[in-house]
Amino acid sequence: PQSVARKMRVDSLLLEVARALEQRRERDRRLAELEQALSEARSLLGPAHAGVMAEAEGALARADVTAVMAAQAALSSALDDQRKSDAAAARRRTLLSALAETGYEVREGMETDTPTAGNVVLRRAAHPEMGVEISGGVAGARLQLRPVRFASAGASGDTSKDRDVETIWCSDFAIMHDRLRRLDADMDIERATPVGAAPVTVVQEEPHRDTRQVDATRKGQQRRH
Repeated sequence: PQSVARKMRVDSLLLEVARALEQRRERDRRLAELEQALSEARSLLGPAHAGVMAEAEGALARADVTAVMAAQAALSSALDDQRKSDAAAARRRTLLSALAETGYEVREGMETDTPTAGNVVLRRAAHPEMGVEISGGVAGARLQLRPVRFASAGASGDTSKDRDVETIWCSDFAIMHDRLRRLDADMDIERATPVGAAPVTVVQEEPHRDTRQVDATRKGQQRRH
């Protein structure tokens, strides 16, 4: 009973027990983290991520550490993408709200909708010949704003009108930017092109249609804020 061999066996057994307890705690921690992530995923993710959530549920049921780790990584990636998309949509809604307050026509449902194509053209209510095109801002992409001029199909260019459109837009942009600052939603302006430095995009309006298509025959650099 008091032999050296017995003491060595007891020490070895205690080490194995400690290792097993640590592994159990680590497994329980990972299971709890996956369960929490899955709960968040059920409230944030849509049907497109049903497969990822099903795999997470299966890993939880089996309590398989390897499967749990893989499911956790997949869920974390999906949740990160969703958060970025939600944040981009929120920025876009805030921008549209500021543009509406500045005098641009934001149609019903536009602030809550998140277009996958990313391009929206708004008309200036007090100056129907001009507007602004918003592009980007989907899934974390940068937002781009540029003035546009509405014209009938086949209309020729008008440098004087283009300059007026750009001048008004610069003034409107300053007002809108100030509104965003007051909402604690300030934007970093990465690039601004001076008036007259680039041609204004022409939006060709088709008779009897409310749909506005941006002229596909743009040439040269477009003016952007």
